[in-house]
Amino acid sequence: MQQTVASSQSITLPSHNITIKDAFSEIEKQTGMSVDYDESVINLNKQVNASVNNKSLNETLALILKESGCTFVIRNNHIIISAQ
Repeated sequence: MQQTVASSQSITLPSHNITIKDAFSEIEKQTGMSVDYDESVINLNKQVNASVNNKSLNETLALILKESGCTFVIRNNHIIISAQ
């Protein structure tokens, strides 16, 4: 994963049970970065039970994508989600 200053930002999600889509929206709001993905490789409606309170961007994304079969790369102001 390419590291950026944004990857060290702290993220807090408002709920323990949140959809991947809502989690991505929160990440975009809190970081100013865009989350880019192909809807055919990730189920955006999947609920994730992740307690995220002041965790790093990398740690937050790892928790959200844990059982999704996807991974991420950070490039400039983009978080790119792709199949593993």
